[in-house]
Order: sequence, then structure tokens, then C-alpha cells
Amino acid sequence: MDRINALGRLLTRILRHQAFDLKLDMRSDGFVRVHEILKLNTTTFAGVPLRLHTPEEVRVAVARDNKQRFTLSEEDGELLIRANQGHSITTVSRNDLLKPILSIDEAPVCVHGTYRKYLESILQSGLKRMKRLHVHFSSGLPMDGEVISGMRRDVDVLIYSS
Repeated sequence: MDRINALGRLLTRILRHQAFDLKLDMRSDGFVRVHEILKLNTTTFAGVPLRLHTPEEVRVAVARDNKQRFTLSEEDGELLIRANQGHSITTVSRNDLLKPILSIDEAPVCVHGTYRKYLESILQSGLKRMKRLHVHFSSGLPMDGEVISGMRRDVDVLIYSS
């Protein structure tokens, strides 16, 4: 795994699930100071200590991420980053993170991708957020050229909401 791809994977895990345990100062909108993340004593999947990465490499990892998992922001000269979805960290407020859809025109397609092995449970008890804060939906399918979807490409069941 290359250095930048491994950095992006680790950032995803930290920002979605581990920020609290790692004592990072995460705001209610999910943003964390990049310099705080880069001080952590942990190693990426490529075996590179996080402290050897730079803010510029974080920018490259975000730019390369074809699912647009992250948002970068600069405030008072500091670079901040957040995961756009998939949080299990409860300090992230949905009101600060998500934009409400108020009209069907804003999301004419609303689809959840899953696997056949989970279908029976979904049919019995509905979609559940599991350990995350939200059930994930997409405005299209991963193979749709202009749709940015967090949906895995190998799902074999699609559940549409109307």
C-alpha cells in the first residue's frame, strides 16, 4: 500500500471511530486540527509513523480520495479535517455535520447498498445504523459517473427509499 493511500485509510479510522479514545479535540461538527493528528504515536498501514507525514500529504490524501470521505477547512491559519460520514463517535452532532433534505428535488434517488446475507434481518426489523450514528444512503450508485457514493462497489442488494 502506498504512503498516501495508507494515510487516508488511517485518517478515516481515526476521524470516524478513534478520535475520542486518542484524546483528540474533536468539535461537534467533526473537525480536528491536522497538527494534532500528526502528533499521534501511531503508524499507518504502510508502516509509516504518523508524525513523519506532513499537512501537505494530508491534503494530497484528501484530494485523492474518490469517495470524498473528508472535508478540509482552514481557520485562523490552521488546517482542520473531518470525516464526512460514518462516525461512531457520539460527540459529533448530526445538526453540525449533515444538511437536511427538504425537497424530493434535492435527492430524486435515495439508495442504500447492502448484502444478501443481511436482507432477511433488514426485512424483519428495518435498516439499522448499527454502531454508527446514521444509516448511509446515496444519491446514486457507485458506477454512476457523477455520483460520489460511500457505497461499496460489491453490494448485491439495493434498497431504494421513495
